[in-house]
Amino acid sequence: MIEIQVDEFFHKPFFMPPSQDVFALRAARYEELAQADQTPWSLYLRILADICHAQDTLLRSIAPLESFIIREQTILKPFDTQEVPDVFQTYFSQFLSILQEQTKEEKIKQAVQAVKEKSIDALWQLAQTDGPRKPVVQTIIVRALLEVLWTSACITLKEKDVPIKKERVHCPCCGHEAVSSIVLLKSDYYNLRYQHCPRCNARWNVLRAKCTFCDSQKSISLKDMENGENPSYLGAKAHICEECSHYAKIIFQTKQPHADPIADDIASVILDILVSDTYSRGGENPYLILESDTQSTGN
Repeated sequence: MIEIQVDEFFHKPFFMPPSQDVFALRAARYEELAQADQTPWSLYLRILADICHAQDTLLRSIAPLESFIIREQTILKPFDTQEVPDVFQTYFSQFLSILQEQTKEEKIKQAVQAVKEKSIDALWQLAQTDGPRKPVVQTIIVRALLEVLWTSACITLKEKDVPIKKERVHCPCCGHEAVSSIVLLKSDYYNLRYQHCPRCNARWNVLRAKCTFCDSQKSISLKDMENGENPSYLGAKAHICEECSHYAKIIFQTKQPHADPIADDIASVILDILVSDTYSRGGENPYLILESDTQSTGN
């Protein structure tokens, strides 16, 4: 008689590594969202799509950064605001060459020329999320490279490499705060919710109706953009907790099959405006730069 283990059929992994085509899929989603957008914000989405294409090219051309795997308090090298990774300058030059070759967006070309003239210390300041206002496109170029470096290491990890942690706000791989969570569509993990890291693109499981900040399962609600005439935005909602007055984005692939936790978060910025007066946002997006010059996608 064959003994069947139920867990073999209903396994719910705590950790999922990013796929090799994570940036290609995100670029396609940005392009889809830019085409649907009827505002000047569509230019910013197109710029991000081009940068994602360059990220994809770089990721496929470099060897996984084994030096970023440390397996101590975090599995991957944590982001240190004081320490520039040894490989940064080498891969940054390569990344700029790819952008120059691939992009048709004039604002990206101008930003590439500008960052070529900056020192490593000045470039590293663009990676930080605090400090004075930064030139937008230059900033996202630097942060995009860092995302590729950490993602290249995270791709090599297996489920068994990442221990389950009770705390679900921060990435169990690199320690970065989740940008948002995503409800998956693919059959094996249909309707499961995973937090998503904007640094290394790791995903880790969390309960659907639970606040990741205070662990409360009371008074949880969802707020959407109330934009029924534009179905492209139906995947993004604000996951609101009345107990701690925090919210984070939750992205539903069950509503939008190609929805992405970073791209759809950017595209649904109006949702942040709707709820941020009452609730505090959790989950910073390194590419959601809402300074006054962002609206014109300043270089």
